[in-house]
Amino acid sequence: MAAKTERICLGPSVLILPYRNPLVTAKWFATVDALSGGRLFLGAGTGWWREEFEALGLSEQFAERGQRTDEYLRICKNLWSEDLAAYKGHFYSYEKVIAAPKPVQAGGIPIWIGGNSRRALRRVADLGDVWHPVVLTPPADLTPVELGTQRKWLESLYAERARNPATVQITPKTHLYFTANTARPLAGTPSKIVEDLLAYEEQGVGEFIFYVPGASEPEKLDNLQRIAEDILPQVAQ
Repeated sequence: MAAKTERICLGPSVLILPYRNPLVTAKWFATVDALSGGRLFLGAGTGWWREEFEALGLSEQFAERGQRTDEYLRICKNLWSEDLAAYKGHFYSYEKVIAAPKPVQAGGIPIWIGGNSRRALRRVADLGDVWHPVVLTPPADLTPVELGTQRKWLESLYAERARNPATVQITPKTHLYFTANTARPLAGTPSKIVEDLLAYEEQGVGEFIFYVPGASEPEKLDNLQRIAEDILPQVAQ
């Protein structure tokens, strides 16, 4: 995908970090960032489905997935920034490790933290660059007002950690529907969807990632065209 494009950003939304060796993960992402000219982000999550951990032979790690995610992110940052890396953690320790090439993005690859919980927000403040929640999906619907409340708490976490609260970035992921039923946010006519997007923007959202609606590839392409022509011009900065 990087070879066939020039401008779009690429990244997983989201990669379940505890499933994978963090040194290999760090290497993967640094390499693709270099090959793409710095167009990569790392969407990171802890995972929530116990059966997936069991299927991968990692059932004993389910209870510690949050702790592992934090450590794995620290390992990625360490390998992306240090020429001769060393790290001592609870799950992994190493020294005199050379990982090349480094990411070409200044400061390393942006880390988008998935999740809607208070623990996820603390992870954003401690280790992330962007909060990447799923919205309008029960049990965490996160209407504009609810998201705004969460944003204020995240800003307080930034301040506690001597990070500038004004630098909080929020990029939710959600479904979007072209439909006659307008009861659900981000569903209805293009003008209704634009109205809903602007309501989220007022609460601090800078970007959205959409699941493109449609039951078939032609339908998805048609809806993608509608998004590009009828929605983006009304909300793009």
